[in-house]
Amino acid sequence: MTFFAPAMLALGIKMIPGGDQPGYDINNKRAIYGVFTISQEFTSQEDNLMAVGLSLGNPNLKNKKEIIFDLTDASGNEIRKVILSGANVQDGDLVNFVFEPIPGSKNVKYSFRLSSSSAGPEEILTVPFSTVSTSWIGPTYYGQEVIENGLPIVTYHKPASHWKIVKDIYSSWVKRVLAF
Repeated sequence: MTFFAPAMLALGIKMIPGGDQPGYDINNKRAIYGVFTISQEFTSQEDNLMAVGLSLGNPNLKNKKEIIFDLTDASGNEIRKVILSGANVQDGDLVNFVFEPIPGSKNVKYSFRLSSSSAGPEEILTVPFSTVSTSWIGPTYYGQEVIENGLPIVTYHKPASHWKIVKDIYSSWVKRVLAF
C-alpha cells in the first residue's frame, strides 16, 4: 500500500511551484496603500501559469481592504485580475494569487501590479525585496524607484499531466535507491 500512496496523492495535485522562493530581506521592504503600488516583471518558466505567490506583511493585521493583483502581458494588456481581502492575510504570509491557467506561458514575459487603493496609511501592506538576483525575475517598480533584485516571487503552474508527476516521483525513488 505504501508503494501506491504517492501515486494516489499525486493525482490530487492542482498546481506545482516553478521553483523555490528566492531569499528576501525583511528589513528592505516598501509599503502598499492608497496610490502607492508596486509592479514586478517576470518570465514564466513553465506552461500553464496559474498563480504567483509572494510574501506580504500585514502589520498588526490592520489591512482588511481589497488587495488587487493585476497581471499584464508584455504589451501592458490585462490578462488576469485577482482581488483578495486583507482580512485573510496574516503578517508574513506567502500569499498565492490564483487565476485561470495561461496556456503557452513558458518563456513569456509578464508583469503584475499589486495595490490596495482603498487602504490608508494606517492600513499598509508591506512587501520585502529579494536578496538575490535571478534571471527570470526582472526589475521592480515602486513609484519612480527601480529595484533591481525584485520581489521574491514563486510562480505556480497547472500540471500538464498527473501521470508525469507520478512518473517523476517513482523515478526519483529509483535514483535514490541506486545511489546507495
